[in-house]
Amino acid sequence: MLADLEKTFSKIPVPVIMSDGAGFITYANDSLRTSFKYMPQDLIGKRYTDFLMPGIAEGKAMRYYIEIFGDDTNQPKEIDLVPFGETVPNSARIICHGDGYKRSLITVLQPQDSTLKPVFQER
Repeated sequence: MLADLEKTFSKIPVPVIMSDGAGFITYANDSLRTSFKYMPQDLIGKRYTDFLMPGIAEGKAMRYYIEIFGDDTNQPKEIDLVPFGETVPNSARIICHGDGYKRSLITVLQPQDSTLKPVFQER
């Protein structure tokens, strides 16, 4: 199922990042290259908090990550992140998928300079 998700995310024109329970990035789609000038493969194995929460103290960022990851309601949440050293917060939609050791946190970023309509809209 993870391979199917990654295949789907590779076609989405906004940055998508997946991470695991330990807080490491396991997947990033190619839209990171155009939106944030990062090569997706350069993020694999790196800490989520280092790239998506760099302005937050390390311990606090990891506690927040664990809180999000541990929320077993699997409901989407909208949060603001300041990824990759940007100066302006970016809106992101996050949701956890799966359970146990296969659980992943999926983050969909909306770049500030995007002319695209938001991927997720509240109804």
